[in-house]
Amino acid sequence: MPNKNIQFLVLSLVIFSAFGSAIGAYNDDEKIDRVRSKATNRGVLDDGDMRVIDDFIAASLEDIVHAEDYTELAEMRRLISDRKGRQGQSQYTAGFILSARKYIALSLEQVDSFKDSRLKIELYRNLVILVVELESADLVHLVFPLLDHTNNTIRYWAVKALSSDVVLAKLNAAVPDKEFSDQIIAAIQSHIATSNPETLGLIVDFASKLQHPRASQILRDIADVRIKAYEDWSVSQELMDAALLKAIAKLIVNPAFSSDRLLFGRKFGQLYSYVIQRYMEGAEGLGSGSKLQLVSVIADVENSTLLGLTGKRQSTIRKAVESGGFSSLQREHDSLLGSRTAAGLLPKTLRFDYGRENGKTVTAPKKLPARPKPKPEDIPEKPGS
Repeated sequence: MPNKNIQFLVLSLVIFSAFGSAIGAYNDDEKIDRVRSKATNRGVLDDGDMRVIDDFIAASLEDIVHAEDYTELAEMRRLISDRKGRQGQSQYTAGFILSARKYIALSLEQVDSFKDSRLKIELYRNLVILVVELESADLVHLVFPLLDHTNNTIRYWAVKALSSDVVLAKLNAAVPDKEFSDQIIAAIQSHIATSNPETLGLIVDFASKLQHPRASQILRDIADVRIKAYEDWSVSQELMDAALLKAIAKLIVNPAFSSDRLLFGRKFGQLYSYVIQRYMEGAEGLGSGSKLQLVSVIADVENSTLLGLTGKRQSTIRKAVESGGFSSLQREHDSLLGSRTAAGLLPKTLRFDYGRENGKTVTAPKKLPARPKPKPEDIPEKPGS
């Protein structure tokens, strides 16, 4: 009988503890919602209200860092970001972001001390996503260290935070913060070479909207990375090159970057040529997904950019692809981009070439190197061998 009483007491304590935690969480939510409602009604927040905001952020981030179920982390983030405040709540929102900045920084330090690498990755990922969801340029400096993380997903979200619309608005302001601008642009540009295609896609979008002289440098660096990837046959996610080529085309026709027109004409011509050449040269060994992406890039770029670059609307490249004949596609490639014997329409219109070789002007983009032969260990064994 005493044992049963002890068991009942322990069970009661567990239930009471869980119930007490739920009541506490509910009360915290109720308090923060009252303060937010007060701010919405143009009330002036006092020190007690600001403590409520601070306590809510501290407790919520403590719950995230010590969560036992990873599947609940997204909901925990939502409970925080939903209460950030909106337009007309400037005092509330400022206090909210100030507390978020303090406790996200402390949470990142805390996670850094954990031993479980899988747990660290989950928590880092959720904390950096929270920074994105809170949509404040005042928080993005917190993710700088995560740009060098070994996990691709974490790096992706760190770049997403730095390239967000709220950051762009601050960079493109009539009187931008020079120190902030230099930090953001330098951080993004220094990680281009190590970024995967999904992350590069974010940076292309960022650069295409950035009203800063270094936008051209960012696009140049990405073009070089992608051109090299085509040359060594390590390229993937070819679909992103449509956005890159369109961003370069937009820059070419922008009078603010007229001094870069020659350079970017070459980048555009070479990258678009490699997309077409990869489709032709790799037809035998490419997967269906890669082929579809290449076809999409070829058709999209022809349809969306060539009129602005050459003054002529055309669909002959797409039709050559649809015909299935590589000889006709090669003719269209040469007519637009150039061959060994004659400059193409694009170089002639934009007045660029592909450099000089043995004292002569090069009129054709570089030929895509031959596809490397697979290493013996990469060739699957035949059944029964």
